[in-house]
Amino acid sequence: MRYYDTVLLWHCSPEPYTPPVLSKNQVTGILENFYEPYAKSSATDTFPVPRAEFDINKLFEARFISKPKHLFICIDSTIPYLPRNLKNIAEKVFICLGDSHHLKNPISRLRIYIKSEDVDGIIFTNNIRHAHWFRDITHATFYFEPALTAKIFSNEKLLDGYRSQDIVLYGQIGNFHPRRSRLAPQLIRDNIIKYINGVDSLIIQELHANIACLNITLNSDLNNRIFEIAQTGALLIIDQIADTNGSGTILKPGVNCLTFANYNELEKLLKDKNRLSSMQKILGMNLYNEYHSYWSLSNIIRRLNTPLNDKFTSLNTYRDTRYTNIDLSFTLSVQKRLIIYEHLLELHRIFENISLFIDSPYKNIIDLDLNDLPRIKIVSKIEELDNINSTCVHIKKESTWSDHVIIVTNRIM
Repeated sequence: MRYYDTVLLWHCSPEPYTPPVLSKNQVTGILENFYEPYAKSSATDTFPVPRAEFDINKLFEARFISKPKHLFICIDSTIPYLPRNLKNIAEKVFICLGDSHHLKNPISRLRIYIKSEDVDGIIFTNNIRHAHWFRDITHATFYFEPALTAKIFSNEKLLDGYRSQDIVLYGQIGNFHPRRSRLAPQLIRDNIIKYINGVDSLIIQELHANIACLNITLNSDLNNRIFEIAQTGALLIIDQIADTNGSGTILKPGVNCLTFANYNELEKLLKDKNRLSSMQKILGMNLYNEYHSYWSLSNIIRRLNTPLNDKFTSLNTYRDTRYTNIDLSFTLSVQKRLIIYEHLLELHRIFENISLFIDSPYKNIIDLDLNDLPRIKIVSKIEELDNINSTCVHIKKESTWSDHVIIVTNRIM
């Protein structure tokens, strides 16, 4: 048997998202269809993982892996595999929960898996705003380490060099990223921003050489790109993200980044190159310093290996205070609230502006659930729905129905 203190199972292609190396004595499990090319250049020992449901005890036995100190199961809304029987397979077992913000019913499907497994901790990366949807199904400790899976983009030699006044964008543009596909192409055609892609070394060079990088999120989620940009000192320009998802704790508009709410705001912001250049020297470097002093992978490793006691590590925790003063036992069930939330989550991903009227005795709790979707405007009267400039949604509780009805009209993007 071979002893590794850390085993990490990786849930997607190692490009463009690279498995983090959390220990010098780590073995990394890679989905079998991505395994061969990655294994040749991996920074750790590797083994293939089936794209299926499997017993992790049998997997370890087949690979002669003895009980590790830490096991990390990385997973997201795609749920490409289902490792089973996690309890006591390692001294501490963590689920690293990434994307829970797109595809059909992403939170509901993740809940089924998390409810079925006994783990020590869940580490949220992209969506700490969704942590409350898992409180009723697990006793795991919740942690918040949003830079856990960001690539290492630091290059001190380039940091103090001359920067052009170009603004760059990198990341996928396509059907899976509808908001980026709405906002970015015209900006690229008008030469307001420069789209960059290719190998990491080229992207790192560009981020160090230009004043700013635009990040248009998939669904108001935190993402790896934020922390890769942070490592280069470039000014981060990003769409609005709710306080419940890290705005104000990680992203601080006017302090370490600039934000925009809509296309017009973005275009105006991008055209003021002199302001952006001066902001890079302050805001860009603020985010750079905060990344290196707290959020970076080296800091995560330090926290991971600093025990508070036998049960807890010093990993960063986060508490959503939205529901502090509400007795959730006298309102809609979690399942019914989640049906409404996931429906609106998908609309928020697809459409640019949403006007919402809630006609329900449970309006307050539905309103609270939805306040991490910043492009939804909740109106007090149905007559205030904006039929011209937004997609209109009406949520109502019919007296003859046990559940709520969601009506979507005027799908104007």
